[in-house]
Amino acid sequence: MTVATTVHRMDRHLGQRAADKRRRVKQGGAVLVLALALVFAGFLVMSRDAAHPLSAARPHWRVRAANRSPTRRQTSAPSPLPNAVGLRVLRLVDRTRSILLPNGQRRPRVVLTYVRYPANGLGLGDRRNAPASGGPFPLVVFGHGFAVTPSIYGTQLRAWARAGFVVAAPVFPLGNANAPGGPNEADIVNQPRDMSLVISRLLAASANGRNPLVGLIDAKRIAVAGHSDVQPRTTAATVTRGSAPPSFFPAHASRARCQRGHLRGEPFLSWPCRERPTR
Repeated sequence: MTVATTVHRMDRHLGQRAADKRRRVKQGGAVLVLALALVFAGFLVMSRDAAHPLSAARPHWRVRAANRSPTRRQTSAPSPLPNAVGLRVLRLVDRTRSILLPNGQRRPRVVLTYVRYPANGLGLGDRRNAPASGGPFPLVVFGHGFAVTPSIYGTQLRAWARAGFVVAAPVFPLGNANAPGGPNEADIVNQPRDMSLVISRLLAASANGRNPLVGLIDAKRIAVAGHSDVQPRTTAATVTRGSAPPSFFPAHASRARCQRGHLRGEPFLSWPCRERPTR
């Protein structure tokens, strides 16, 4: 082997080693760049999850059917309002009777009466002095229990009025919660005449062409009802013991049926009445 051949082989070997070294440097640089890219991507994900912690728990993929239409929020239709109820407050004075005040003075017996009736339109609650929606309507006179006022029966009385009745609820002067000197249960003996007064005055108002209640009451369809102390003694006395107007009496009293119901957990009674034929 000549010297030239030997030198040539050595040059080839050194060149090949240099090329291998450059190739390894390039490969190592590519791996380093890839590692740095992965680290940077992980840092971005961690930063986003820290800013939005809820999104970290959510999957980053979602399957949706192609033909699936977006859901619409279900909205229930508003319930219709009930028929309106009119309310008139009447101050009925009976000058033939009086009450005894705690100071010993006497004054005429005043029967404050809340009259509800079917009114025009729709709405909740009572409409003071609203026009009536026609007439005439049957009349129901309701007597409240001892030591209360008609206000606690408002829901029930409005329901009767919406059903097509005129409902009159008198406040018994000495039997209500706000009576002077406190409620006096002994005054129950005077309450039948209070209810009779309400019937007489309302019939007169219904027959008066100048009264706002004109034509409101059907004189042939009248009933009385009561609760607690007022049932059944007061209601029975109103129509059977001479305290009612002469033109009224129980319909077929010998076989009249007592209409039973429940009001605030206690029973109440009512007797139907009709007009006595005039002679």
